[in-house]
Amino acid sequence: MESVFAWVDFLEEDKEKMHELIKSLSEQDTRDELGIGSIRDAFSNLMFPGTSTIQTRAKYMLFVPWIYQQVEKERLSGIEAAKRTRELEIKLIEALKTSEEQFGLIGREAGEKLQRTPADIYWSGLKAWGILNLRGSRAEYHSFLNKYYHIKDNTTYDDDNNPIDQITKSTWDVDAPGPPYQKEYPEKASFKLTFAQASYLYDKVKGNCSNTVLSELLDHEIHYCDYIWNHKKLNHLNDDLINQVLHAQKFAEIIQGASLLYNLMLAEKDDELFVDKKIEHRDNFNYWKKEIKNDISVFYNWDLQDFWGICYQNGNITRQTKKFVNKWIEYILDTQYFERLPDDREVRNLIYNRELLIKRKRARLKNQRYLKMWGGSSNVSKLDYRWQSPVRYIIADIVEGLERAE
Repeated sequence: MESVFAWVDFLEEDKEKMHELIKSLSEQDTRDELGIGSIRDAFSNLMFPGTSTIQTRAKYMLFVPWIYQQVEKERLSGIEAAKRTRELEIKLIEALKTSEEQFGLIGREAGEKLQRTPADIYWSGLKAWGILNLRGSRAEYHSFLNKYYHIKDNTTYDDDNNPIDQITKSTWDVDAPGPPYQKEYPEKASFKLTFAQASYLYDKVKGNCSNTVLSELLDHEIHYCDYIWNHKKLNHLNDDLINQVLHAQKFAEIIQGASLLYNLMLAEKDDELFVDKKIEHRDNFNYWKKEIKNDISVFYNWDLQDFWGICYQNGNITRQTKKFVNKWIEYILDTQYFERLPDDREVRNLIYNRELLIKRKRARLKNQRYLKMWGGSSNVSKLDYRWQSPVRYIIADIVEGLERAE
């Protein structure tokens, strides 16, 4: 496959959209209301390994190791390592606030009160990309550091700097580039990747996450589409990757109807509270129904056995979840039920019983107390498997950095 690197510039509207998304993460109702998150995550992790919805920019994959390398240089461990890490992360926030580009800055509003720091957010990704060589949690890493220093102190090396009587693997990848402003970091920082930094991240993804949608799209120009299946370079992927994307698309499109019906049912439970939402959610469902009807042949030909095979290989899918999804699909592909939607009683019972199974006493369709705490809308957007945030921005960061070689 021919590699294509094209200059990518973040549009102001994209920056603002990303900023608003990050800002609203703590405000939105992001709970998995109908329990289909295991399927969503199976495809998200398969296509975009090492990512999570609360990541923002690629440079954090270097910021975090740089901070911990400083902690190790100071030979801190345990609680002291955790305190020093947080101190350095707060300094990083303040430095990025003064940089020329602040789009994607974690902690811009919270500052010192930030609860989930970049190290928390990127820890799993650092392991998946092969930048962090330890398997444990941050707390386990902090506790291990004292032992790590002891092993290093008691290791002897030959003339070529190879260990003789101890074999100690570095906690962090030794090939990782350091900050170009070594003495000033983290007081000085920028989200822009140099060519060397971008090349390093490119190689780590290619080496540790090979044959994934993420790794392959690093060889192409960025396309700011809303969903990965709308990417103009999709046909450049191999058949297995295209198959993953198309399965993810079909599931996202058909399961959205279940979320829309759930919201309509909630709005109808209390006309006094949600009269406007009742109209809105019915209109949204009818629009979805029209879209599905126009493409119904695609779903008739959907290889569900292959779909479930991918799910089980990459996620922990319960029997009840599979039963719910299969029944929903069965209803949608049955003309008799489909034409009666959104008012068919049997289909509504499927949604009611699913929420009851997932949330039990907190089920809003049964418990008026929890219904009154509902904000009027829950997870009505189509699944995007982390593409809109953060994957397309992380890819853009790396591709932009590679372009700087010229």
